[in-house]
Order: sequence, then structure tokens, then C-alpha cells
Amino acid sequence: MWNSPHVAMESLRVLPLLFVAIANIAAGQTIYDGSVVQSELNAAIAAGQTSYTLPPGRINLSGSLWLPPGTSSFTLKGQTGSRLVRNSSSDFPLVVVGTNGAHGYDNGAFTGPATSIAPAQEGSISLTRIGGQALVPGWYGLIGTNPQDDFVRTADGATTFAFKRELVRVLSVAGNVATLEGPIGRSFGTGEMRFLESQVTAQHDKKVCQRISLQNLVLDGTSAVDGSKVSKVLVIGVTNGVYVDDVSVSSFSTSGISVLFSKGVTINRARISLGRNDALGYGIEFVGSRFVTVRNSNFSTTRTGVLFQGGTMDALVADCLGPTLNFDVGHGQGEKRLTYRRVLADKFAVANTAWRRGVDGATIEDCTAFDSITVNAGASNVLIKGKYSGQASTTPMIVTTTVTGGNGIPNGDSFVHSLTLEDGTSLGTPDKGYNLYMVESSPDGPCMLGSLTIRNWTFKTLFGAPSNLRFTRTTNSPTISIHNSTFENVYEYGAPLYFGASGTNRWNLDLQGNSFNVPGQYVVQFHTNSTASWTNLSNLINGNPVTLANVNNPGALQ
Repeated sequence: MWNSPHVAMESLRVLPLLFVAIANIAAGQTIYDGSVVQSELNAAIAAGQTSYTLPPGRINLSGSLWLPPGTSSFTLKGQTGSRLVRNSSSDFPLVVVGTNGAHGYDNGAFTGPATSIAPAQEGSISLTRIGGQALVPGWYGLIGTNPQDDFVRTADGATTFAFKRELVRVLSVAGNVATLEGPIGRSFGTGEMRFLESQVTAQHDKKVCQRISLQNLVLDGTSAVDGSKVSKVLVIGVTNGVYVDDVSVSSFSTSGISVLFSKGVTINRARISLGRNDALGYGIEFVGSRFVTVRNSNFSTTRTGVLFQGGTMDALVADCLGPTLNFDVGHGQGEKRLTYRRVLADKFAVANTAWRRGVDGATIEDCTAFDSITVNAGASNVLIKGKYSGQASTTPMIVTTTVTGGNGIPNGDSFVHSLTLEDGTSLGTPDKGYNLYMVESSPDGPCMLGSLTIRNWTFKTLFGAPSNLRFTRTTNSPTISIHNSTFENVYEYGAPLYFGASGTNRWNLDLQGNSFNVPGQYVVQFHTNSTASWTNLSNLINGNPVTLANVNNPGALQ
């Protein structure tokens, strides 16, 4: 008998698994039948047990091991030797908690009765019914239904997602006013409450899993039949309060761990590996979820470490390692308040050029990206601060982008609205010449930026690049403030700051307390077809005050 906290219960149901295990001892491997394990798990849940411990050997699965909707206050845990394996060529998650559905992407997944609500502002603690089904205490999906304001579509017009969605709980109802368990994370102009379950819903009709813990699991998505990788290894859907600790997840094409339309999910000490590395390959993905955390986890041999999409809000990734991977700081689908703290990566990408809802409130703090940090069109309130302890720099290069044209929702031009750099270092490499690069959408297309604020940052370009910060051109009038920062450049015939053509627009510059250490005479270079204004206070070039003599094309200043 394997170690179990419920010996009396296990003694009644251990014989089938022991028979399977004994039958395989001759082959030198203890193997258990997944269908029998599922039966054991079902019995533990039905009996009101608080946990189930997997047997200490390989568990062959011909279908997902499932904690069904409505499961609550329950722990699934492994022990030494426990290992879940897909013993089939069919594609299915090894473990599903709750619902393996499309609630994170598609309003069509919400089939419960609809209640129309009055417009509600971010932070609202109550919602007012204006039509449809009467509200009762319980769980709902709060979804936006406006075809323009609440959806996002790729620029090529091919794929559309509903991004305004949140799992909410109604505590009480007085007339048409429902009081929620907590404030909502975004504003809803045209919204609906879609019923999931009430406080008195029968157990077999419940939809939400609550207070679930997964511990010490080894999940191998490689098929023992044909060697193929599974699409998703672990799926957590429509849940509230899930804690995943000390898990090993490997061999997947889409995602190692997929969290769909959930709230309060924490993943700690995950080891993610062997994902697809040419496309998809998300180590951990969060879709349409809120209050989610990843801590103390390692990512290797897959394309992306963590991905936030589908309007996910209030997320933290802390103390994680993925030095050869990209980490997604929002997928441009209306994500809000995302933080990376003390993470080693190859790249960070804030928002995504394929989508135009952008990201509102993204922080990369005390992190290092060995290749680059890209802040894509639509991003607002982005802060990049500090660097990972013991590393030489925050990143060699920071890139901003502009997106134009196409049939996306929203349509029109999209650009980085507000970006702040603080207390960090950009150290150029032989293949990363510029420290900051404002990329054009095309050689002749629009190129825009909102506001850029830089404080206490060190920029070094030691490999012959003509400038540290290159703003190629602009079709709007950006505001760029640089204070108390240091620039070092070895290229004699350039300038640390380059500003391209602006036409009838204007570069608005505020330079204060900066130090420029360069072999040439120029601090700033303006394109011949550019107009600019500047504040020049307490700036030094090689120890001397910066004057108009240190401006290449001073006629641009008007």
C-alpha cells in the first residue's frame, strides 16, 4: 500500500491497483492503470475526503485525470515515483481541473442565463441589473458584449477574441443591485452576467472548482505509443483558488500549464521543459484570468516561459529563470496590471504587433533580458526598472513599435503610449548596436510614440553604433524626457541621441542632468526634415556644459 492519509479508505480499494502493479514487477517497472486511478480519485471526492495521493509508479493514462467542476477544498498529490504518462496516441491533457473549454476566449462558451447590466466602472463593487435573468448569490461570468469595444481581432482580420471577461461572485442581491465579493478589474460599457452556479446549486450541477491544491506531480506529455507531444499537459479552467506546487511538466506543443478563465491561481516551483520551440510552446499560459502568480519556477527548451492573453489582469511572475526563452508581458489583448520581478530571460515582449488592444500597466522590475525588451504598439503605463542582481545590464536593447493598416479591432494606427525606464543599464553587444530603437512600421509608414521618460539610466554602445538612442522618424509629436542618465559611445561621427524626420510634427525634448561621454562634439543630431523643442538643463558633455554647439542641425530647434 502506498502512503495515504486515509488508510482506512485505501484499504477498501487498494487491491485493483496492487494487482496491476504486481503484474508489471517482472518487467522491472511499477505501472498503474489511469482509469483505476480515476475511479479512486472519484471515490475520494465523493466520500468528502480532502486529498488523494497518487500511487508510487508510472500511471498510464488513456484519458485525462479529472477533478470535475464543483470539486472544492481538495488536494491531489504525488509521491516519490509517481509519474503520469499519456499511454495513447490521442491528444488530451494529462490532468484537468474543472473545465477544459473555451471560456477564456469565447463568449459562446457561456451558456447560462444572461443578465444585462448597467455600465460599470473599474473598481465597482456592485452591479445593477437592467434586464434579463434576475440575479441571485453565486458565481457568474461577467463579459463584455459590444462588438467593437469588447473584442480584439488580428490586423489581417482572421481571428477575433472577446477580451472583456471576469469570473465574479455575487454575495447578495437587493432589488436589482448585486454586491460582489470584490471590485471588478476593468470597466464594462455593455456587459452581461452569465450564470454559472448559485449558492444552492446541487453538487452535480456546479461549474466552479474552488480551493484546489496540486502537489508534487510529474506530468510527461510524451506519448508512450508514438512519441508525439501533447497539446496541453495541465489545464485549469473556471476555478477560484488553485495552488500548484512542485510540479514537473514536459513535452507539449501548445502549453505546459493552461489556466483558463480563473481567479486566484498560484504556480510555485514549476519545472517546465521540452515544449515546442518554433511556434506556440507556452510554458505557462493564462487566458482571461485574474489574480494569478508564478513563483520560483524554471523554464527550458521551449519557446516562451509565461504568456498572458485574453485580457488577463493582476498578474505576477517572480524569481523565475528562463535565460534562453521569451517572456510575454501581455499579448496585446487588453491585459492589465502585469508584473515581472527578478526574472532572467532572453527576451521580454510587452504587447504584440498582431493585436491592438495593447497592455495597460506592465512592470519589468529587477529583471535582465540577454537579447532585448520590445515594447509593442498599444502598450500604456509600462515601467522597466533596475536589473537582475549580479547581471551587468537590464538589456542590450529596447525596441518600440508602431502598427498601422489592416482589418484589426480596434483599427487605425497603434503605438506605444507611455514608457518609463528607471535605474537600469543598457549595454550594447556586437549584434545589438542601439540601446533604444524606435522602429518604423515600414520604410515609409507611420512611426509614432507617446511619452518616453528615462531616469537614472546608463546607456553604453561600445561597438561602433552611431547613436545610443535612435528615433528613426515620427508622424506625431512625442514627448521625451531624459534625466540624470549617462551615455557612452565610441562612434566619433554620430551623436548619442538621434532624431529623424518629423515633418510638420515636433520632437518635444526635456534633457536634464545627463552626462555624455563621447569622442565627438555632438550630443544630439536632428534630421534635416525635423522640428524640435528642448529643455537643456545641467547636461554635460565630457565634463563641459552642453550648448547649441553640441547639436548637429541646431536649426531644428524652434
